[in-house]
Amino acid sequence: MFRLRAILKSEFSDDTQFFIFRHNSYVWNDSAPYWLDTEEFEQLLTKAKDKSAPDKLRLDYYRKAFELYKGDYLKESSYDSWALPYTNFYKRLYSDTLSEYATLGEIHGESKSIIDYCEKAIAMDVYEESNHITLIKALINIGQFSQATAHYNYIVALLQKDLGVQPSEQLQALNSQIKGKLGDTLYNLEDIQKNYRKLMRKTKLLFIAV
Repeated sequence: MFRLRAILKSEFSDDTQFFIFRHNSYVWNDSAPYWLDTEEFEQLLTKAKDKSAPDKLRLDYYRKAFELYKGDYLKESSYDSWALPYTNFYKRLYSDTLSEYATLGEIHGESKSIIDYCEKAIAMDVYEESNHITLIKALINIGQFSQATAHYNYIVALLQKDLGVQPSEQLQALNSQIKGKLGDTLYNLEDIQKNYRKLMRKTKLLFIAV
């Protein structure tokens, strides 16, 4: 504690007491000037969830929160027994928030940003299924059905191979949605081709008549 106080004193010119002695223990002095990313992260999300605020401002709060999130809480200790509850808390908070951002962002044409943030989240935790669900939804919304199918097949194979689990009902429902969209697309293409052939036959008959 003496060495820590000496280091802090060398970094700050004033005599701020960052630690105080209370109830036979050293504790952090909340009145000291400091900035903590986890506190900022939660405060930004609280503001982002405020539905009385303008959507553009809410989306900006979401984006600022995402920029703060760098992966597991205290990565070097993230799976220690004392840190694991915090790791899981912030991981779940981030994933839930990403889904909320996607719902709001879709209304305002933020599909590209949604996909970028999903890919970032997946790179940090490939086994978090909810992030894959959000990504596939975003791909469907912009009509990227082939990419959505490819990603669905990828995550299903990964979950089965590495974790031995089957895709959730949500993922399966998305797969059915993709197939329905692809079916509509194929049906529309067939209609176009049929109409085109009819038009060509009529054109040929017209030339013959002339």
